[in-house]
Amino acid sequence: MTLASPVALAADGGIGAQNRPDLSFADIAPTRIFHVAVTGQDGNSGTAASPWRTINYAVKRLRPGEAAYVHAGTYYERVDIGSSAADGTASAPIHLMGAPGEAKPVIRGGDSKSGSMLRIQQRRYWVVTGFNIQAAGSQVHGVRFEGARYSVVRDSEVSGGTGPVGVVFYAGAADLGFLRNKVHHYTWGSNDSHGMLVLPDTARILIQGNESWANGGDSFQCQGPDTTSGTNLPTDITVENNRFHEDRENAVDLKTCDRVTLRGNKFYGYRPASSAPQGAAVVIHCSARRILVEGNRMWNNGRGLTLGGVMILPEPVTDVIIRRNLVFDSTTASGGSGDGLRVGTSRRVRIHHNTLAFLPVGGITVGDGDKGPAEAAEVYNNIVYATPRAMDIRLTGTTSFKSDRNLAYQPGATVAFRVDGRLTTLDGWRSASGQDRSSSVADPLFVSEPRLNDFYTQATSPARDKALPLTIPSLPLSGTVCGTSADLGILESCL
Repeated sequence: MTLASPVALAADGGIGAQNRPDLSFADIAPTRIFHVAVTGQDGNSGTAASPWRTINYAVKRLRPGEAAYVHAGTYYERVDIGSSAADGTASAPIHLMGAPGEAKPVIRGGDSKSGSMLRIQQRRYWVVTGFNIQAAGSQVHGVRFEGARYSVVRDSEVSGGTGPVGVVFYAGAADLGFLRNKVHHYTWGSNDSHGMLVLPDTARILIQGNESWANGGDSFQCQGPDTTSGTNLPTDITVENNRFHEDRENAVDLKTCDRVTLRGNKFYGYRPASSAPQGAAVVIHCSARRILVEGNRMWNNGRGLTLGGVMILPEPVTDVIIRRNLVFDSTTASGGSGDGLRVGTSRRVRIHHNTLAFLPVGGITVGDGDKGPAEAAEVYNNIVYATPRAMDIRLTGTTSFKSDRNLAYQPGATVAFRVDGRLTTLDGWRSASGQDRSSSVADPLFVSEPRLNDFYTQATSPARDKALPLTIPSLPLSGTVCGTSADLGILESCL
């Protein structure tokens, strides 16, 4: 797998992660191999025929360019890549890895000892690959990036712990990758127990290709210094191509973090909890800023995304782009809201090119914030289908609101718009708001079985080539516009 070098995303107006960590070092093969096995003995030579016994013994002896192959078996130890370990280099990282072709070695807790199951503390250029990390009821982190730099944990599994989080990034941790792992069943009674947590003073973190589920809080949470100890906002965090599902709270909870990208993820199976009352897959609140939510698919949740509220700093959520997402089959089960996207107290939220379908209550809600108005929100080029209420706008809760070139349809019934609590038609909405002059109520003509075929449209669809050009361009996920202009909704249909 090739990992991208740092890139600037100027086309997004500075919104979303602007710099990715350069993790190319992780693919540099080691030049010398040592071995660890449950049949070995610390003090041996570390060869395949005379392996070491413990992982920590290997950690203390590895040098740049070297690797330890940890053979299958269960290791009852806490692995500490800290002050007694060496740093790797950009051209010669240190690898700690499950032996190729064998079952993943198990690092197992289940005792009352303190310390994380795997900690990388103040070390650079370490790559940890292919472990089964079982906290086994211990109240410890599964993986702890504590001030680590240029390090990667990949192709591993983290499960079964108690306490507030399974995988944590904090204390100046930066330029990190958490790739293709599984994180699940971290619980702590009725307390929050998140799968992954990014804390203040961190930067340039890539969380990519993971699956996380059945945790007692969120699969992923990002906190700023207004809600926990620290000085600087987490910055340049990319959460990409993951699958998060069926946690107690949300798939993603972004608090006061800066320049975060959520791209290409799948979120499903979320229901209301006492601390997550709408059952939203994604929550963006406190004073989060410069957030990009792009190309995600959210289904079977109480709500797709909710934004605003719980404002602690003087600034609300500011500068968010929500574009080219698919939200479908929301539910009212267990008290779910049954809707798509909600925007409360905020500044400059842009809702562009989303497809919302099969929602039992409503599509897009703007202006119901409890801490102030939604300032300068935009709703352009969206499709709302098989949903009784396309848009619900509280004009008294908005300033400088703009909306146009949207397409709504409710098969077999009249689609409704709600303005300041009163239901009306598209014409009534236009008269009350002055918006959506070129929007329409028409069947988008999706291909058959749209849930199974990604909601592409047929050749005669009124959604094709109808998009309004935007100040911040919204490129199709395919990267190609195949007609005279972009299509409405998440995807560009070219056949």
